[in-house]
Amino acid sequence: MVKDRQGGEVGKIQELMVEPQSGRIQRVVVSFGGTLGVNEKRVEIPWEALTIGLGKKELVVEVDKEQLGQSSSGETAAESPAEGD
Repeated sequence: MVKDRQGGEVGKIQELMVEPQSGRIQRVVVSFGGTLGVNEKRVEIPWEALTIGLGKKELVVEVDKEQLGQSSSGETAAESPAEGD
């Protein structure tokens, strides 16, 4: 589960994109919207843009659902500061 800073549900983790050489997670593919997978939207979020909710099974992203909704499907939704420079 991915949530925003206020605890609102943003979406569900669909895929983890792993760097094969290091084994480190690079990006998380999150889906939201739609019903039963129909018309759902998927966006990539850099791992650095997420934090792990302490003691919970969730990730917290620094953007809200409306900002993710403005991204094209498959597009990177939240750039980390290092990538945005």
